[in-house]
Amino acid sequence: WNPGVIVLDFDGTLTKVDTISKITGLRLRSCATKEDKEAYSKDLNSVIEAYLQDRAQLKQSGKKSVVETLVDAENAEHRSIDRVEKARLLAELRPSELKQEGKTIEFQDFVPEFFKQARQLGIPIHVCSANWSKDMLTGALEKLGGVESIISCDLDFDTKGVSTGKLHRNIVSAPHRTEAKLARIWR
Repeated sequence: WNPGVIVLDFDGTLTKVDTISKITGLRLRSCATKEDKEAYSKDLNSVIEAYLQDRAQLKQSGKKSVVETLVDAENAEHRSIDRVEKARLLAELRPSELKQEGKTIEFQDFVPEFFKQARQLGIPIHVCSANWSKDMLTGALEKLGGVESIISCDLDFDTKGVSTGKLHRNIVSAPHRTEAKLARIWR
């Protein structure tokens, strides 16, 4: 039996932990002074707290239809990204740094063998993730091989190759993942 194509999520499915903190940790380490680090940490904690409040409200919102729940969850994700962008939490990063950081990501134990078997069977793998950095995912997945495409959010870079702090919101929610997966399967 050959499924023809495999489409996988990244954070938590392939990785041992969610990896968004890798990007913010990279940005924190790039702060030049103690004051910059403290200000960045304060802004980051504020954004995280607001996100957690949004998620808690989703859980407390009572019985809703699946569609209403998905719409509310997507709206919460967009509000969170708006806060991240406004605070410039992802500014001043370079693709090469993100790829290098990706190489430090730990995969779940089954992942290397899974990718090896997929390659041996000639089954292409597509990764579809709401992660904020395609460059970081690329750095992580290069060591596994067999990945035909990566669909994710990605940082916006200026003409000098430095992130502006804005995100290209290619994948934000479950419906986006579904649309991207179906587009890959039927292209």
